[in-house]
Amino acid sequence: KLGLTRKGFLKFRSHFADCGIICPVPSLSFIIQEERLTVHKDLFDVKLLKNADGGEVVVAQLLNVEEYLIKKLETLYERGKLLFDKKFGRNIWLTTMGDKGGEEFKLCLCIGNVATPNSAYHLVPIGMFTDAENLSTITTYLADVITQVNNLKGLVLTLDGVRELIPVVHFLGGDMKFQYHMMGHKGAASKESCMYCLDAGKKKMGSYRRGTPCKNRSYQDYRDDSLNGTHSIYPGSSPVFTNVLPSHITPPPLHTIQGIAQRYGFKYLLNLATKIDAKNHGSVEKANAIEKAREECEAMTEECRSLENHIFSLEVAIGIMKKFVENRVDDSGIDFSCCSASYCLFRDKDMQKATAFPTCLIQCIICEETSHAVCSGMWTPEDLELTRDLEPDWSCLNCCGRQGAVVVSDAERQLRNLKFKFEEKKEDLGECQKHFDVIRVAKKGQGSKMTELKETWARLGADMNAFKKDFCGNHTMKLLEPAAIEKYTSIFTDNDLTHLKNFLISLGKIAKLCVPREMSEDEISEMDNLIDEMFAALQKLNPHDTISPKLHNLLEHVIPFIEMHGSFAKTSDQGIEALHAVVNRAKVRFRTTRNKQNQMRQVFTSLLHQNYISDSSPSPSI
Repeated sequence: KLGLTRKGFLKFRSHFADCGIICPVPSLSFIIQEERLTVHKDLFDVKLLKNADGGEVVVAQLLNVEEYLIKKLETLYERGKLLFDKKFGRNIWLTTMGDKGGEEFKLCLCIGNVATPNSAYHLVPIGMFTDAENLSTITTYLADVITQVNNLKGLVLTLDGVRELIPVVHFLGGDMKFQYHMMGHKGAASKESCMYCLDAGKKKMGSYRRGTPCKNRSYQDYRDDSLNGTHSIYPGSSPVFTNVLPSHITPPPLHTIQGIAQRYGFKYLLNLATKIDAKNHGSVEKANAIEKAREECEAMTEECRSLENHIFSLEVAIGIMKKFVENRVDDSGIDFSCCSASYCLFRDKDMQKATAFPTCLIQCIICEETSHAVCSGMWTPEDLELTRDLEPDWSCLNCCGRQGAVVVSDAERQLRNLKFKFEEKKEDLGECQKHFDVIRVAKKGQGSKMTELKETWARLGADMNAFKKDFCGNHTMKLLEPAAIEKYTSIFTDNDLTHLKNFLISLGKIAKLCVPREMSEDEISEMDNLIDEMFAALQKLNPHDTISPKLHNLLEHVIPFIEMHGSFAKTSDQGIEALHAVVNRAKVRFRTTRNKQNQMRQVFTSLLHQNYISDSSPSPSI
């Protein structure tokens, strides 16, 4: 557990010798000898395979799962650690769980008949591989151990010299992603996202009533739905672990509490801080707020740029008009006889600079002569929009009685109006840019209120994941303490967060009842009441939000699971989450082993040896 290298371990032992103290730990040679006796090379197999992309995948599998479990259970019984509670009876509670952490996916078995089943060292690693976590990879690389687990109906144990067949009751643990994969379910985003019942999901919080009758799924339902791909079950799929009934899918306590707290509690505060930092400019609580603000800013920038170009083009046109008045046109050499205007501006070569004015022709509704739009007095962007009409309602300058210096004066007046409009647009653009900057800062969590909230959380010992923007399980539990809730909600002095605090406090109490043992009737009743209190506060807090799959599980399926099996946290997802850190420490120990296959063998050996130490130790907490 200390993760010491051999050199570090020897130095650790020598420190006791130098101080004249009897060393409390065995010698290195004894540990190596013990490891060779308990974890021999024929216990598991490590192979190097190729995945679909041609990449190398290292796969480790336990060769005889039944034999290992028998030895483990007998060792636990000899040490007085094997327990049978009243509710579950004389059966073996065996939970299969899997999860990917780091480079490796781990498939483990957890025996619930002990005092501390959720210890990472108690888990039995039956398979590991270095590839993505999905149904195909799991069933391909770990097919052998999956078959062995499915064949476990009961175990013949020798207890006190008497051979006894003890039935094995299978459960499916781990996080919901793993459970969805193993049951052939399409997942949390599907229409009928519940693995236990046919609830349609996505229901509004305010109108939802807890305990509404709904048909529960059965094992046969999964098989029938797989034939036609109905009820959010993949067509042609089947549950991977055939001994697991839908009623034996363990609701993951850690991820359930963590997910509900994050979505309905912490996210609410993050959005509130964002909204305050944005000073109510726009709907920044929406995911696409930055994109919308950016689009508005870019559109206004383009509008200003277009107007600026139009002003420049009109200045060029006015200059050419003055040339006509003074009879000093610089001929462009292009024939524009199609234009009947007295001043055809395109006859001057400077007109090519006026890119805002097209060479399109329009027909006067009075004289029916054709001329260029700009030559007919269409000088503003709004005027030019009329050229897109099939029959624009426009009169040429001659028919309007505008000639010579009068035309120049009219054009200059329009130019002044456009410049005034341009100044207004620039001011609007500045406000739009400021609005965009405020939203960007707020959404990125750089505003003052957001900074204060995160600093308060950090002082309470909870650091947000920089990538996922959420908290790990231990940090979530810290933030669900009543004193902590009061601390970080108090920074929102202008907001009434009574319902939010009631929700978080109730959720924290529910989390503390997730105990790895048989629950009493009073504890079950208390949890049921706390779920009611939690949900009532949540309905008042945000009645328009929807019910997530995790919240649905807590509302509808946790209490029935407890009433059926006595506990729902006996073999929780906590153990396999902790196992990731154990594997990472082992990889650090064996980092000098360059061959990945050999390194996997060393890591797997270390896990099995620690599992043996956990079983054989006299302390129930190891």
